[in-house]
Amino acid sequence: MINSISEIRGLAQKIDYRINLFEGYYPKSIINEKNESLFWRKIVNVYGLFADCDSIQIKRKSNLFSLMQQYSFISKDEFAFVRDFWNDVAALRKWFCHNTDANLYYQGINIKRIERFLDKAFILSTEKPKTMDQLQSTQWSLVNADIDRRFDEYLKILKKGLLAWEESEDKSEVVEEWIKIFSKALFDDNELKSNVIADLALFEIRNYGIDTSVASYSKTMHEDLCEKGFSSEDI
Repeated sequence: MINSISEIRGLAQKIDYRINLFEGYYPKSIINEKNESLFWRKIVNVYGLFADCDSIQIKRKSNLFSLMQQYSFISKDEFAFVRDFWNDVAALRKWFCHNTDANLYYQGINIKRIERFLDKAFILSTEKPKTMDQLQSTQWSLVNADIDRRFDEYLKILKKGLLAWEESEDKSEVVEEWIKIFSKALFDDNELKSNVIADLALFEIRNYGIDTSVASYSKTMHEDLCEKGFSSEDI
């Protein structure tokens, strides 16, 4: 997987140096994990990629895969596969990390999706668990293998799309569309903006000997940006 990710990052950079994928991705170690513990670590790692590190790959409404499907770099079925994988990972992570009261409307929908995930994962099994709590110790290897298989397929589709992009007559046009999507995502990421502003505030405090706190100076810098009408176009 690591080799595939390195290859994908290289393909993206070859298309345009501004296409950064998997940057700052630090998955939790799974070396000593197995069975149920291994499964949930894998789910958290994939979710961390899709939701935190690279939300522009598939999580956001305007995303990399929808762009590649729009230009026929990948098929509609491949796009549907990627979208379903993300939705399953998000549902599983929500079940594991949040309250799971089935009486709540959206949790009920979430639990239904997990039931479908288990139904597909155990498609050849005579005894299918309907909830994650029903999995036996011997069954975790199957769902672990399912996540691995689907993530590998995800990477193959991403690689296919990038290769088609590189050879496309619309290459430059798609790059421009990508920049718009990426800039909007960066601008909407309040956590990222707060961290960047805090780093800049810390630098200026140290560099110019300003007698104030990072929090206070960050607030001032943020207010200045708002007054100047800073937008995604500036990015």
